[in-house]
Amino acid sequence: VRLAAGALNKPLNVLAPFIKNATVAQLSEAGAKRISVGGALARAALSSLIRAGLEMQNQGSFQWTTGSVSSSEVQKLLR
Repeated sequence: VRLAAGALNKPLNVLAPFIKNATVAQLSEAGAKRISVGGALARAALSSLIRAGLEMQNQGSFQWTTGSVSSSEVQKLLR
């Protein structure tokens, strides 16, 4: 990121999931001006959905509900 940012005369956009274990602060310090996650949030949500479905199908259990966000928490975020 530092090398690319130093070679450009324009802001550097970084797709963060391709730079594993980097923090926003580290990417910013290296010269990133815009940080994107691309489709990673959608894939994270789909991963949880798939794990939950497989648990119900294979174990017949609902442990995946442990730690789920409550309806009231969702409503707070959507206000």
